[in-house]
Amino acid sequence: MEKINEKNESVIIDTKRQKYFILKTINEILKYKTVFPNANIINGATDIALRVTKNKEIIEEIIDISQVEELKEFKETELEQE
Repeated sequence: MEKINEKNESVIIDTKRQKYFILKTINEILKYKTVFPNANIINGATDIALRVTKNKEIIEEIIDISQVEELKEFKETELEQE
């Protein structure tokens, strides 16, 4: 997995019970959310981890957005006046 991340590629883990997508771009997020509309979107996932550990839930589809560079910071800008 380390080599995959060095290439800056997305990672897909697909088992019989779960699908876990570590995506790298906003376009991928939109594409996968369209294909898997019930997927949980995470970026940290403390709440999901509690559901799994405390409630013994199986989260079938997860889209992890923590590796999307465009979402790691935000800038406040002035709105343009028309």
